[in-house]
Amino acid sequence: MQAIAIPTSPPRSNVPIGSFITAALLLGVTGAAFALSQSQLLAGGIYAVGFLLLTWQRPSMALILIMATVPFQIDVSGGADVKFSLAEISLALSMPMWLLGPRRPRSRAKAYALGASLLAYFGISVFASLLHWRGSQTPLSIAQMWLYMVVAVGVFSDLVRRPEQYVPCLVAYLGVCVVLALATLFVREGYVWGMHKNGVGASLATAVIIGVELWLTRSIPISKIFVGFATGISAIGLTLSLSRGAWLAAFVGVGIVLAMRGEFRVMARAGVALIPVFVFAWMLLPPEKREAAFDFDKSRENINARYQSIEIARGYFRSSPIVGVGVGLRKEFDATNVLWIALAETGILGAIAFLSIQGSLALMLVRLRRCVSSSDPRYTFAILGGALAFGRLAHGMFDHYWSRGALMAAWAAVGMLVRVYGETYISPGARRPQVRP
Repeated sequence: MQAIAIPTSPPRSNVPIGSFITAALLLGVTGAAFALSQSQLLAGGIYAVGFLLLTWQRPSMALILIMATVPFQIDVSGGADVKFSLAEISLALSMPMWLLGPRRPRSRAKAYALGASLLAYFGISVFASLLHWRGSQTPLSIAQMWLYMVVAVGVFSDLVRRPEQYVPCLVAYLGVCVVLALATLFVREGYVWGMHKNGVGASLATAVIIGVELWLTRSIPISKIFVGFATGISAIGLTLSLSRGAWLAAFVGVGIVLAMRGEFRVMARAGVALIPVFVFAWMLLPPEKREAAFDFDKSRENINARYQSIEIARGYFRSSPIVGVGVGLRKEFDATNVLWIALAETGILGAIAFLSIQGSLALMLVRLRRCVSSSDPRYTFAILGGALAFGRLAHGMFDHYWSRGALMAAWAAVGMLVRVYGETYISPGARRPQVRP
């Protein structure tokens, strides 16, 4: 099947500044209410009401606010047993509008490509958890899975009228990550604004992947100066984070972008130009940090912790290899390998279902590459859906997968991929509408 350039409405060249101002005002009013009253309940109520009104009147602005707060993984629960970030609150508040709002046009291929795999994975997870209930950790873990893999996908797939409205969401994410990357230049040790280096690295790796795709695309009118600056600063912050899992995520994600774009020569020249940037960032690190970055000796504490995590998960898997020991195990120890956690929690059946989700995403990318022209602006959002999802999966092989921050951004991008897939893909056996002269 040859690539078909599907006509779309001409993309708008102006980023809606009013949307960013509205989102900033909502955050500012909430922060001022908390600063004046010192009441977290009052501030949360003001934010909830404001966000619900925003979602009802301007759903695209609500998505901008969600993406802008995703990199800030700070717990805002106030010490409650259930911990959550501001982006998770926003995503949960947007769920009623998604469930009650109008549905966008869908195809059968869209419904079956990803939905069957997700249904199988959730069904096995619930069954395994009912057999091996792990207390309050079980419903919390399943709720987190539902929020990311279902709600984020549905909200970002259905709440926008046109796919071009995803562009301000990506711009907002890049802008926030520029600030986050600049903070890493001044905070060399410990946490950045209460966030661990691996969480910061994951967010910056996501920004690098988004920046590379936006820099390569010619179908979306966006400032290349801003994109280049944001990508370069994010790459410096990513290097300084010393998160090797985030490095791998960026490598995998950018590799998928290049494979889908076929722009290896362009990126090779850009890579040569970025060498001084990485050298500059590398020289900012202390000598002991540079030495530790590529030290994979098992005697090191953090490396040994990875091996111990795998051994713990392997022990649980051996005790129940078919359906596992129940969802929620990931919160009982330092779970730093998503595949072994899937085997331990849901057994072989759950691991197969989890991998089938990734296979469904890969199949959607392959199909879209054949039937959508690379000059179609929607092609960018499809690429980012696959690149961020597989980049996050690669990161999860060596670090926490089920964590706040970058995982939500990845599944939000999957929602963009699903939207484009539902609008553009036509199965080979489908009967095309005849066009009369």
